[in-house]
Amino acid sequence: MEFSRWLPWYERIASKLDYSVEKDRQATQVLCEILSGVAQPLDSLRKSIQEKHVMVFGAGPSLQKNLSELVLNRLVRSFTLIVADGATTAFLRKSITPHIVVTDLDGNIEDIIKASKLGSITVVHGHGDNIDALEKSVPRIIENSEAVVVGTTQVEPHPPIVHNFGGFTDGDRAAFLAEEMGAKTITLAGMDLGNTIGEYSKDWASGNLSNQQRNKWIINKRTKLRFAKKLLEWLAKWSRAEGGLFNATGSEGETVKGFTNIEFRNLKEVVASL
Repeated sequence: MEFSRWLPWYERIASKLDYSVEKDRQATQVLCEILSGVAQPLDSLRKSIQEKHVMVFGAGPSLQKNLSELVLNRLVRSFTLIVADGATTAFLRKSITPHIVVTDLDGNIEDIIKASKLGSITVVHGHGDNIDALEKSVPRIIENSEAVVVGTTQVEPHPPIVHNFGGFTDGDRAAFLAEEMGAKTITLAGMDLGNTIGEYSKDWASGNLSNQQRNKWIINKRTKLRFAKKLLEWLAKWSRAEGGLFNATGSEGETVKGFTNIEFRNLKEVVASL
């Protein structure tokens, strides 16, 4: 995606959430330095996604139900599975290795590292609030010499090391990645995008947060989810996914304009017909 096309969205988001553009740029530079010499070209991502059926799993309340439906309907091998951050933990508990993990490192880092060792491509996002996490966790991911790591940012990209494919939260950013890499179809799952926060979204209920911090986090999270929904609806207007855009999240999830609601059992027909 051309950065000029993404910039108006970023400016709206940064203004609403009071983000520091300079800190986001600093995070980009930190990520560039860490990944210099080890960041992979986009060939592996493109090979996993281009002309493939892609399913993007968010970490919303529907995650576990949708993951069970994926297994029950024997669809694991039919899709390239891209998971957002905390959803990695749910997948590993089902003994499923995601093809791609999209993360800003606020999920379970041990599980993200484990998935990388098992073969997941890790798409690491840098922003002003996770510079410490970048410095501590990315070197641990790339300790594995076979790890495939791609960097992303929400400000100006620095290819070939750090890219900007568009998108904001881990979930919608994964959908933008699928679009950018030429997916045949994009299906959303575990992407509720409402007011209820999924247990895998972040350890927001832990004792590490005061009530004030917890309430602030929830308010910010809901704002982020509203942006995620708007961004996905914008994506749907110009997507090149010739096989279509679908939302298998189910009754708990909000309707996303441009994505056709579908049940998991009917996804077999979609895959077979294209």
